[in-house]
Amino acid sequence: MEALNPAKVFEKKAIFAATVFIVATVLLLLGDLSQELWADIVKWDLGLFLAAEVGGAFAGNLAAPR
Repeated sequence: MEALNPAKVFEKKAIFAATVFIVATVLLLLGDLSQELWADIVKWDLGLFLAAEVGGAFAGNLAAPR
């Protein structure tokens, strides 16, 4: 089984997080979202992205050969 390339995984997570941020910002500018809801979406988006990065780094350290 081929190992995942960490750079590709990071890139996919970063693209998804940026897409969520851009969509939320466009909806805010169009008036479909309140500033409070926009802030909550951005907070969750950033939090999930960072949690995935920390979890991936931790799992990578566990799986690394000694």
